[in-house]
Parts: sequence; structure tokens; C-alpha cells
Amino acid sequence: MKPCPLEPTTCECRVCYLYLTNPEYNRLWGGTGIDPAFRKLWITRTTTPCVHLGEFIEDPATCGCGVAVLRSCAVHGQCRKIGQAKSGESVCSTCPDWMAKGV
Repeated sequence: MKPCPLEPTTCECRVCYLYLTNPEYNRLWGGTGIDPAFRKLWITRTTTPCVHLGEFIEDPATCGCGVAVLRSCAVHGQCRKIGQAKSGESVCSTCPDWMAKGV
């Protein structure tokens, strides 16, 4: 069982990141393995900025994690690169409008 009780795709912690990107940790914590295409997409989206991503609105993040900082977004108004979306926010890691900056 994964030590973090939160949904891995919306959590910012290191445990969830390892669960989603490292096959050994995924299996250790009861996962069924990692689809290579999903792994590549997840790592790219969480480490590469989106072309629509703008300035910081909130710094540090109100959740205290230091990662899920609220930013301006040219498409959605405001977003977070990763984490749990609140009302009126998008999350880059799962956004259908995400496009890699500089590619």
C-alpha cells in the first residue's frame, strides 16, 4: 500500500511522484506497473513549463508544499503546475491545453 493516502496524480509529495514514475516503487506499494507512455508524459508535464504558464500569483503555495504555486495562465486565467485544483483553476499535469514551452 502506498504510504501517502492521496490520489497520486493530484498530490505533490515525493512518494506520489515515485509511485507514478518509478516502476520499483510502484510495485512495492501495490501498483500494477507503469505505462511507459504515461511515465514519459507525467515527467515531461511536471518538469517542463507550459507555453501558457505566466507569472506567480501566490508564492509560496498556500498548501505549504512549495510546489503547487498558483500562476497566471493565458488560457485558463490561473493554474498550478501540479496539485489539486481549487475552484476556477486548472492543473498543468492533467490539462488538455498543455503545450511544452520552447518545443
